Amino acid sequence: MTHWSAFSALMVVAGLLIAPRSPAQSPRAAAATPKFDVTSVKPCGDGRRDRRTGDVVPGGGSPGRLRLGCWPLRDLVQSAYLSYADGQVQSPTSVARTPIEGGPAWTGTSSDRYTIDAEAEGTPGQAAMRGPMLQALLEDKFKLRIHRETREVPVYELTVATGGPKMQPFQEGGCTPIDRAAVELVSVWPVPPPAPGQKNCNALIGKTGPDTTLEAQAVSLAYFCQLLGLVLDRPAIDRTGITGRFDFHLVYARASAAPSIFTALPQQLGLKLEPAEGPREFLVIDHVERP
Repeated sequence: MTHWSAFSALMVVAGLLIAPRSPAQSPRAAAATPKFDVTSVKPCGDGRRDRRTGDVVPGGGSPGRLRLGCWPLRDLVQSAYLSYADGQVQSPTSVARTPIEGGPAWTGTSSDRYTIDAEAEGTPGQAAMRGPMLQALLEDKFKLRIHRETREVPVYELTVATGGPKMQPFQEGGCTPIDRAAVELVSVWPVPPPAPGQKNCNALIGKTGPDTTLEAQAVSLAYFCQLLGLVLDRPAIDRTGITGRFDFHLVYARASAAPSIFTALPQQLGLKLEPAEGPREFLVIDHVERP
């Protein structure tokens, strides 16, 4: 019986729905960004916390209104500066590549959560409000100051194994990639249906007994590396020099079982992972205060 990891599947499928982009600096320095006219930031207590799990409630709102219930400060920072950095939805896989560091311990604890209720004139969309407009709110209410820096860290380089690549080139018409403009938020489901007679391109990470399966359709080697980064202990960087889009099917065993992902990649896809050093971006909290 096959047991798919719902979280991994959601993360990866969402990454395909939204074209991969590197998290960008806020455009507020180049152009004025609308600000909220009315804002309320309160420690949430029990607030809108999920009664069953105690977890943060995803939040919601409507054009011109943002509601976020019981969010730790680091989750707010991730939304504002990574997930919606430039007012557009970023790929979850690209967001995962940028760790958040610095700041006092309370910024990431469940004991310090905040409920935000904010309104703006006009009808700015959720992506704009959860990104640049939330940045301005955090900098005002929490006195937040951050910077980005790039460091050399351990990575894996993906290269071509002996015998050459074995991936299957993507055949046009085999499936339909979903237009990123079709959905504004990753949390908007169901996704738009494909044209009659077509199916959506897909990507899944799941388990079948001791095996893990990674499947992806119509993706580049660079994006395949982003998917590998979800299951490896460090980022993966494409060094194959191969362009184009491919369909991938990889089955490997985790933990002590065989074959490992390092054995399965050369056997099944003609690719290999080699330890190396490479650049990685970090988002660093320099200063923050409780509101």
